[in-house]
Amino acid sequence: MKTYLIKAMMCLPLFGVLLVACGDTSPESPCKKTTDCAGNETCVNGKCTTGGTGADLLEGIGLACDGNNPCPTGLACGSCGIGTGQCVIACSTSGIGAAAGCPDGAFCSGAWQGTATPTTTTHYCVRMCGRDDDCQAPTGNQGLSCNGSYNDDGSDTPSVCSVSNSIGSTHLCQ
Repeated sequence: MKTYLIKAMMCLPLFGVLLVACGDTSPESPCKKTTDCAGNETCVNGKCTTGGTGADLLEGIGLACDGNNPCPTGLACGSCGIGTGQCVIACSTSGIGAAAGCPDGAFCSGAWQGTATPTTTTHYCVRMCGRDDDCQAPTGNQGLSCNGSYNDDGSDTPSVCSVSNSIGSTHLCQ
């Protein structure tokens, strides 16, 4: 609390009513990315929170998860294929964003069963990417890399954040 009061006092003489320009002076948990928050929270507008839709759900997609590290509300821990051990949203047909049941910035990909064309109905909303850092930097999950998606028509674009095939292949979707 002391830090926030000092920050506010320093801003008042300089900016008067423009206190907002000096930054957030509330004592709530500040964050820059979801990995700055507690296990079941996501970083939304600089504050840690639970639940939500859209952009705040994208914040949680790709976080590492397991029995001891649950996903934020609205997300599930992927149990097979490219979603193994990362927070995902279940979806049903390959596609981008809301049209496929995913937040903007995410793609509904087949979960991978050892073949290029999905042979089961398991699909996950995962982050779209251009390089490995697009997967790892926002989530802190070093186990993700940027690879081709597994689409219902057998194509592999766009690229998405996924666990390695060596991990996915030991957790094949049924």
